[in-house]
Amino acid sequence: MKRDERTIKASDIAEGFELFPELESADGIVSEGKTVIIKHDYYSSDSDHGRDLLHSFIRALSQTKISALILIDSGVRLLSSDDEDTVFFLRRSCEYRIVTACSSSISEYGIDLTDDYKDIFLLDNDEIAETILSSRDAVIIE
Repeated sequence: MKRDERTIKASDIAEGFELFPELESADGIVSEGKTVIIKHDYYSSDSDHGRDLLHSFIRALSQTKISALILIDSGVRLLSSDDEDTVFFLRRSCEYRIVTACSSSISEYGIDLTDDYKDIFLLDNDEIAETILSSRDAVIIE
């Protein structure tokens, strides 16, 4: 996938606009909420049970204060899910949280982003790595 107008650099996020002013500390660093990284479209094992477990996490995340959501690897498949809870969570996340997805994962899994997800920031592999490494209080669901 080549970079387009929806693909930005991680550094552009902070410079482009004020994202969550209510979450920023005096030094401008987001201090509340967790960064959640979803690596797969299942939890623990690639099975129906693993998908049920992830579904439970998604329902719990819908009720949890998180500041950012990062989708990588097969986790981007959630963007093409028809599960009501997943779709609701992702749409609400786009409205109230920073949501990023790995652009090469989007390409690898052939995900066609609909207008519902037009606010997702697409980052390349290096930018995803930098974002994860600079995240405070990150939780990885794998």
